[in-house]
Amino acid sequence: MKVTQTKIIHAPQKKLFSVVTDYAKYTDFLSDITKARVVKKTKSSKTVDFEATIIKAVAYTLKLTEKPYSDVSWTLVNSNLMKVNNGSWELIKMGENKTKAIYSLEIEFAIFIPSSIVEMLVSINMPKTLLAFKKRAESMTK
Repeated sequence: MKVTQTKIIHAPQKKLFSVVTDYAKYTDFLSDITKARVVKKTKSSKTVDFEATIIKAVAYTLKLTEKPYSDVSWTLVNSNLMKVNNGSWELIKMGENKTKAIYSLEIEFAIFIPSSIVEMLVSINMPKTLLAFKKRAESMTK
């Protein structure tokens, strides 16, 4: 399943980028994330182990590629429940304190989950995730 959502965030592009790329802090403001640990770092990418509670406990590792201050994309390295987890953030500067965030996600589970359940999970979690990033970035701007 592939989905994309867009949100205007009242924070500078660099500030939003710093929130998106501070993976170890995800547990502070994303309620589904129970663990986030950077396990490998290069100049343009990071490999991060995550644990989350979605349907059940999910462990997964993503390789995230960063292009300051406009793009972050990721691919799944491994998971106990997901077959695919690819996505991206595109951050477009709209003004000094205004950024257009385009969040895209492609997800497939390794076990059978009815598509209606996957669609429901994504339709609830994606807006909730975007809102959490918006609130975090805007609260750090004031």
